[in-house]
Amino acid sequence: MRDRLPSFEYYAPDMVDDAVKLLTRLDDAVILQGGTDLLVAMKQKGKRPQHIVSLKKLRDLLSQIYETDGRLHIGASVTLRQLEKSAIIKKELAVLHEAVQQIASYQIRNVATIGGNLCNASPAADTAPPLLVLSAALKVQSPSGEKELPIEQFFTGPGKSVLRKDEVLKEIEVPRLKPNSGAAFVKLGRRISEDISVASAACLIQLDGKVVKEIRIALGSVAPTPIRAYETENILKGHTISEQPLKDACRVAMSECSPISDVRASARYRTAMVGVLTRSAINIAASRTSEVNE
Repeated sequence: MRDRLPSFEYYAPDMVDDAVKLLTRLDDAVILQGGTDLLVAMKQKGKRPQHIVSLKKLRDLLSQIYETDGRLHIGASVTLRQLEKSAIIKKELAVLHEAVQQIASYQIRNVATIGGNLCNASPAADTAPPLLVLSAALKVQSPSGEKELPIEQFFTGPGKSVLRKDEVLKEIEVPRLKPNSGAAFVKLGRRISEDISVASAACLIQLDGKVVKEIRIALGSVAPTPIRAYETENILKGHTISEQPLKDACRVAMSECSPISDVRASARYRTAMVGVLTRSAINIAASRTSEVNE
């Protein structure tokens, strides 16, 4: 096992535009955020970037959590611990707060960032399912200027996203929950928490009386990317949360996933757990609909 970092050129720009220019100019450059994935990959997995562009000097700019016009803005350099401690995230985006609390250890959450968790593009990224059901938008700085894209379009495969090598994720923008809405995140790991997800599910529900007006369901660790379960959503939309629609929804959710077998779990077990986790996320989200805007 390797225990030393390979040599590299280090850059720490103090403007986002300068970071983009460096990434454009340097052929083999990677971004350093918290480093919890990159440094491990360099020490133990043979990753050998020639140039590292650190966003350390941009943290004052990219580490803000604030609200404007009914939308919450989360800088890409906001640490998971910041999210965990944030009163506004706990109140307004409880489903994201719930997920963050179950990621790794306090030590990791103190340095790992939400931008890094997303840009690493792991199918098991625990911030992804909550942000998918929250319909988050990602603000990206490119050489041609700033652009915005829905998170549903971000992930393309294991460890892959639409983010180009000369682009920097700046911010995540999330609309506040509508009245009569509730959301939940549930995760299965080999331990209760602090472990990589074997499978996870997030759900957001808006009710009109007892009828599901809007529902979004997202799954993690059970496909090449975090996914929205659109067919499952359609089963429940316009219905009450009763036993038969729930059974049908969980069955369809199991058919929408395409997990692999690895050291953490078999594909068959993951598929079975999708049904269990989906049911749990739906029931918890529905039970929370009266809590929004109280």
